[in-house]
Amino acid sequence: MFRVCRYEWCWLCGSTYTSLHYVNPFGCMGLQAGGHTAKNWGWCKRFFYRLGIILGMLIALPFAVVFGFPVFLCAVTTETRCYRRHIRHTGCCIEFLFHALLMFPLGMLLNVIVVPLAIVALPFILLGILIQYCIERQKLKKRSQELLKRHRENN
Repeated sequence: MFRVCRYEWCWLCGSTYTSLHYVNPFGCMGLQAGGHTAKNWGWCKRFFYRLGIILGMLIALPFAVVFGFPVFLCAVTTETRCYRRHIRHTGCCIEFLFHALLMFPLGMLLNVIVVPLAIVALPFILLGILIQYCIERQKLKKRSQELLKRHRENN
């Protein structure tokens, strides 16, 4: 962050820093770990890294859509029933298997309802995230410009 205008920028890639900066696949995703920067990671390496992330997401998406809700349902019911009483009870393992065998098929049946709802809601959620990102970026630029202008008037 610059001291005068309080402009926040990413020291890895040089672009405007927002709260969604490292999540954005077109930002500097992957550069924040260790000594990776835009200078020592060429554009080609960054491009293929981002392409790999996006392709990996596209490959994993069908599995997440089909098995995500059933696994989530199993985890929630198991957690609320078993972990309250601690795992040291032997009956908890049997109860876990019972819930997993009962809740997983139930979750697969409920997928018929949940997946279409998620498909309908997903574009709106992504649009909201994109709008939030753009608004935050504009606020940062406007604030920085105002502070820089004020600093120039004072000097």
